[in-house]
Amino acid sequence: MNFGQFLGPGMARPVNEIRIQDRTARSRLAARPKPYWRALSQGVHLGYRRGKLKGAWVARYYEPERTAYVTSVLGEADDICEADGQLILSFKQAFDKALRWIELATRRGVASSDPAMTVADAARAYIAVRDARRSSQAGRALHADAYYTLTRFVLDDPKLAATRLGQLTESDLRTW
Repeated sequence: MNFGQFLGPGMARPVNEIRIQDRTARSRLAARPKPYWRALSQGVHLGYRRGKLKGAWVARYYEPERTAYVTSVLGEADDICEADGQLILSFKQAFDKALRWIELATRRGVASSDPAMTVADAARAYIAVRDARRSSQAGRALHADAYYTLTRFVLDDPKLAATRLGQLTESDLRTW
């Protein structure tokens, strides 16, 4: 992935690097609503938001078209419980999940050119992008509706979900 695409105006100020890789260092950080950021590359960051009881991992990348950061909560930090790789993440797991999320969120136009992409892959990519962009309460409601619809009617239909986008026909859509 070329992270150079995230450069843009207002990007000159570097992130103040805080050690968030291990539990001991994170336990000494003050609780606050803003995450402590760690740069992964220019314009791409992994953050740790320290709460009163537990912490959470957050990812962000700079989107030049909007001249703003796009942010997503990745999961709970392994401060109290052991990491399970799904809901509770270690630093390494959060790092990997951040890179996957950023890649999905920035692939918007690339997805349709992948010949192996299935309807399920496209639906999941769409959900990831919607997740990244929801910023208002109305956006959350729309996201929930889209997530429900895609999960219930697309991902739960094994035949439709497994269909490759290049092989999808008008008849398939009418049947669906």
